[in-house]
Amino acid sequence: MDVQFVPLVDAVHGISGWEDLAETAAEPNAFLDPRFLRPCASHLEEAEDVELAVVRDGNELVALHAFSDQPIQLRGVAPVATSTSGRFFDQVMAVRRPLISGTDPAGAATSLLQAMSLSERPGVLAMVGAPGEGKVAEAIRAAAVDCNMPRHTLSTFETAWYRRKSVPPRKSAGARELVDIVAGQTYLSTSARKKMKQRLRAMERTFGPVSLVDRSKDPLAVDDFLALENAGWKGDVSQGGAAYAAESKSAWLREVAHQFRDSGHLYVNELRAGATTVYLAIELRSGDGVFALRETFNEEAAKFSPGLLGRVLVQNRILSIPGVQFYDPCMGEAAPEVQRLLPERRTHETYMLAVRGTGRKAALRMYSRLGARHRAKRDSEGGES
Repeated sequence: MDVQFVPLVDAVHGISGWEDLAETAAEPNAFLDPRFLRPCASHLEEAEDVELAVVRDGNELVALHAFSDQPIQLRGVAPVATSTSGRFFDQVMAVRRPLISGTDPAGAATSLLQAMSLSERPGVLAMVGAPGEGKVAEAIRAAAVDCNMPRHTLSTFETAWYRRKSVPPRKSAGARELVDIVAGQTYLSTSARKKMKQRLRAMERTFGPVSLVDRSKDPLAVDDFLALENAGWKGDVSQGGAAYAAESKSAWLREVAHQFRDSGHLYVNELRAGATTVYLAIELRSGDGVFALRETFNEEAAKFSPGLLGRVLVQNRILSIPGVQFYDPCMGEAAPEVQRLLPERRTHETYMLAVRGTGRKAALRMYSRLGARHRAKRDSEGGES
């Protein structure tokens, strides 16, 4: 086994085998795909303190994950953990699942944890928002036992998830077809489907014929997205807006889109009514999965719930693409009323692993207590971690 910790800002120079691992991993993750992370390294200040753990078995790249060292500040005590948290992860890395070999997930997960234990990094590994189920979660859980690494789970939560078999895909074009597609989404309640059909028809009466337009190959689609997002409240930083253009991330988004478009794995869909764009969404494909990157809507059409309509129609289109087995809307811990509108759930966890040291269990208990006290203090003060 060979391991390197490579600063993300140096990843632009290339890591051999990265593209192959991203495509054939046990479970894909577009946010660890080189087409996503290389533009991050080139354009985002937040990427400066992020490192990639690059694990090889001989010449084969078998595991890759992103980390940063994060302190837990409380009453003058500042223990540091290697973590999948921090500004970069919170702002751009919606999925925090490591890439591990699809050929031998158990062996690759063991190699990844052993790499952490042999490094000179902090002795505690904090996996924030990690998968709680699936091939990767099972492999890491078993590897922690094999490597004698005590584990403490801090929290669990569920996220939305679409598998191909859970939502029968239907092709779409004009307004009538869109209404039929909404009617066919039987995971939605009868009441929800009725309201959505009414909103589609009302939108058509207000703006003109409604259609879902595929703009994936249109080089101007990203510029239109940036303009639409920046025109709404997200473009006003005084209101807490975080539009890509307002945060100087336009060049980064264009580069990410270019990287995925060149390989045919960028999806941009526009819900259009007459000459008005009411909703735009950008998705990225890696392996057999598609991941939502960003969506925005026209505030002039807000009363028609364009975000809800767009999500339902776009995921239906995504799951009709040959070879796509799942769609991750990357919604995190969305509000319960939003989660109920989606067909399936996946469990995620935040946990700590004591990766080395003679007092592993004692150290893990200390980190866990400090983390719990820090979160309680933060919540009581309404502050941020």
